[in-house]
Amino acid sequence: MGWVELLLLLLKLSSMGSTKAEIASTKAPFDLPSNCTKRCGTIDIEYPFGIGTGCYREGFNLTCTDNTTKPLRLFLGDGKLEITRIDLDNGTVRVKTPIITMGVDQESIHVPLIDLQKWPYSLRSLYQEVQNFYTIDTYNRLYVSGCSVVADLVDPTTNRTISTCITRCTSNDNSQCTLSLYDWNNTSLEVRLTRLNQSDLHLLNASIIKVFVYDYYNSTTDDLQGIVKGSSSEVETALSWYIKDYPTCEEAKKNTKTYACINPNSDCYDVINYAYTNYNFGYICRCSLNHKGNPYLANGCTEIASTKAPFALPSNCTKRCGTIDIEYPFGIGTGCYREGFNLTCTYSTTKPPRLFLGDGKLEITGIDLDNGTVGVKTPIITMGVDQEFIDVPVIADVVDPTINRTVDTCTTRCTSYDNSQCTLDLNDWNSTLLEVQLTRLDQSDLHLLNASIIKVFVYNSYNATIDLQGIVKGSSSEVETVLSWYIKDSPTCEEAKKNMETFACNSPNSNCYDVLNDAYTNDSFGYICRCSLNQKGNPYLANGCKDTSSLLVPRKGCPTECGGVNIPFPFGLEEHCYRNQAFALTCNKTSNPPTLLFQGHYIVHNISLEDGQLVASAPNGTTTSYSYGSYTYDYDYLDATGPFTQLEQLSTFSWVIESQNCEEARQNERTFACVGKKILCVDVPKTSTKDIWGYRCNCAKGYQGNPYISDGCKDIDECSFPNKYVCNGTCRNTIGGYECLPDKRQTCENKRERLVKLKHEWCCAGVIIGVSTGSGLLLLSISFITLRRKWKTRKQKKI
Repeated sequence: MGWVELLLLLLKLSSMGSTKAEIASTKAPFDLPSNCTKRCGTIDIEYPFGIGTGCYREGFNLTCTDNTTKPLRLFLGDGKLEITRIDLDNGTVRVKTPIITMGVDQESIHVPLIDLQKWPYSLRSLYQEVQNFYTIDTYNRLYVSGCSVVADLVDPTTNRTISTCITRCTSNDNSQCTLSLYDWNNTSLEVRLTRLNQSDLHLLNASIIKVFVYDYYNSTTDDLQGIVKGSSSEVETALSWYIKDYPTCEEAKKNTKTYACINPNSDCYDVINYAYTNYNFGYICRCSLNHKGNPYLANGCTEIASTKAPFALPSNCTKRCGTIDIEYPFGIGTGCYREGFNLTCTYSTTKPPRLFLGDGKLEITGIDLDNGTVGVKTPIITMGVDQEFIDVPVIADVVDPTINRTVDTCTTRCTSYDNSQCTLDLNDWNSTLLEVQLTRLDQSDLHLLNASIIKVFVYNSYNATIDLQGIVKGSSSEVETVLSWYIKDSPTCEEAKKNMETFACNSPNSNCYDVLNDAYTNDSFGYICRCSLNQKGNPYLANGCKDTSSLLVPRKGCPTECGGVNIPFPFGLEEHCYRNQAFALTCNKTSNPPTLLFQGHYIVHNISLEDGQLVASAPNGTTTSYSYGSYTYDYDYLDATGPFTQLEQLSTFSWVIESQNCEEARQNERTFACVGKKILCVDVPKTSTKDIWGYRCNCAKGYQGNPYISDGCKDIDECSFPNKYVCNGTCRNTIGGYECLPDKRQTCENKRERLVKLKHEWCCAGVIIGVSTGSGLLLLSISFITLRRKWKTRKQKKI
């Protein structure tokens, strides 16, 4: 098999696991009547499809024709669309759709294309959601063939044109056009054809027009041309079907009486519109891992019996070469590796052992089982000053040597304002072999600077520590890059699980992940395996994944600092020092001072447990916003024409512990991250700018520290921070708070002030009383004297 598994591609992984929910129900198990028709012609009929009362779920009724002169034919409910195949696992049904023909003498026609009424079927592409990953099962298109016609796709309910394509038959225009159907949320469609004016538009003669729907994924150019040329009067296409009583699995599970996935060994999958991923139609059911059958029946999913003996790795397999650990499926020697993963370890009396890929050409620098990558040294290609052209197995062409086709090109032009370097992306090319062709430009004709030595090499752009200029200037004859690897015996996990004899994920505590081309997400290469949540080890061995729930606390002696940056748990540098691989950091001690790295290339500046954020320098001078569970890149560029210079740009990484809310997480005390007392669990919801959700932990009010370790939250001594916790008196710390009491000096001064004030008040009162009394007596005396005088005067008058 060789090393065709290793590609210079950026690959993305998609989990094919699913979380099973146990549903308690009091309803009686559904029993399919024994007299239900199980076959029509060559097609098996399985529930929820059926013929006759009690044999089908609402909307899935079929009709089987009873024709003595022809083989039996199976139709959807109304008998208009003939069925050629039903697929329970993928949620598709293949049907024959008519070919619409418009004669040469016809100027226009308006005819029905398809009418699905209110059945649970769809012409458009639908996704099935599998733990935040979407698998697409149908991709139908409208094909229009013939000269000079306008083809309108019409919604018959509103008579609105929803899409249009035109064929113009000139000497350089095509005689066909296509329309995609995945955008249209319609169960009924019509086609309106209008012929263009030949003479006014200088078009070629009119021709017969043919229109039909075809399955893009399962049709070749020869198939389409055969239909156009008249070899068939019908064409097959694929319809997606789904259970439509509820739009999502979550809602459907709330009503156990109508929930369709009634088998205890079945899983539920949301069905979502391909064009609008937030628009849910319904759901379908599948049998769980290591089970097969019909998930819509109580006893429909049966366990797959495996006859293969558990794989046992021979005890004499080489486990290390130099400084590199070797883990299965990689290996050296018979029985120690999976086909295609053989390695070679070279020994020398003067040099350390070196590990190579199978053929001994590429030296390995590291193997990563979790991420499915292997680091290798790749050569640096050099073109001398006197060389005008080289072709190895300025204009730099990346060439596919199997067909000698140039797949991409870049040019360096050394002028006073042009750069002397260029780069090409390799993630778009589905090739296992690439060559470089270099052709020197004419210096004089293009007014370029003098020619120079040309160097070409492959490098990992995510590696922020790589010294590109050092390589260019001759500090190294080799450069490290990263290859992705995968198990290639089946293109997808779903296909691989059908053959448990060869399925690579041998550990029962492992999950399978599809490996897809990042540039073409529908192009699946194979799969890799990973240990399940709270499991760690080698998923390719029967007993390789071990429970790590007891290791969710850091061991003693873990490094807590790198280059002046504190490293709080759940983050860590060494095994058993971080909660899981997602929180693993590395300390680059070759730099001065040492730098703390996240994901191998982001330089960490600060970690905040309270805010759930990690601040780091983004590679390539960009500002990046990143969240676990989603990848969102926001690039910020500085206008270099202003009076500023860019020194460094920072990125903020938001994180959560797990994709669970606090209530769910608390149900498993072994894995719940908020440990100890005085801890708060905080739910982190999704937002418009942040696609992650889950929970984090914080210390309760009045406490600070690390809520992820036992006794990590300590009481805050508020009295030590008078600027933050203001107290105009004596501060006394309490558990979880503080009190502010008046001090003794202040009390004495207050008493003295009160006595002086009281004395002053009494003195004032005495003066006031004395003055008031004297004034009263004086007034009384004056009144008495006045009255006495008046009395004497009166008495004398009488005498």
